[in-house]
Amino acid sequence: MTTKQTKPILPTTKTQQAVLDGFDTTSARIKFLTSEGWATADIARKLGLIYQHVHNEQARHAKNPREAQPKAKVVKATKPTKPTK
Repeated sequence: MTTKQTKPILPTTKTQQAVLDGFDTTSARIKFLTSEGWATADIARKLGLIYQHVHNEQARHAKNPREAQPKAKVVKATKPTKPTK
């Protein structure tokens, strides 16, 4: 009997990981990794999901392009203060 070979999970860059951590939903994470060019199977491995779930999300968002771009949390920046002399 042979054992099933599994592929290693692809690493993300620090920037990609920071963006992924900013999303609230799995759907947004899937959309982001898809937009980064990741393969469906690699996304499933990275997020710990089954292939079909990722495929269905990609198909759903391909039908509705308005939702195609994931939205990350927006952090408001503070205005810089004027230096004192």
